[in-house]
Amino acid sequence: MKKHTLILDLDDTLIHCNKYFHDARDKFVKQMQSWIHALPKEKINQKQLELEVKGVEKHGLHSSVFIDSLVKTYQYFCIKHKRRMKEKK
Repeated sequence: MKKHTLILDLDDTLIHCNKYFHDARDKFVKQMQSWIHALPKEKINQKQLELEVKGVEKHGLHSSVFIDSLVKTYQYFCIKHKRRMKEKK
């Protein structure tokens, strides 16, 4: 059996900034639930993660991928629940 090695380089920046991504996602989930009341937290997190992973696969690890996944999650649930999307000003 062939052995595989996985090396992870977690620098201080990634570790310290990760909490801000979690905070932003938590605030996003609460806002989504205030707009679409029947929406479970787990469904929002699941869709956001799915879209973020797709973004990373396509664009690599870039901070814009996280933001884009939030926007696409918002759009997905607005369409699914027939909620009018707010336009950019």
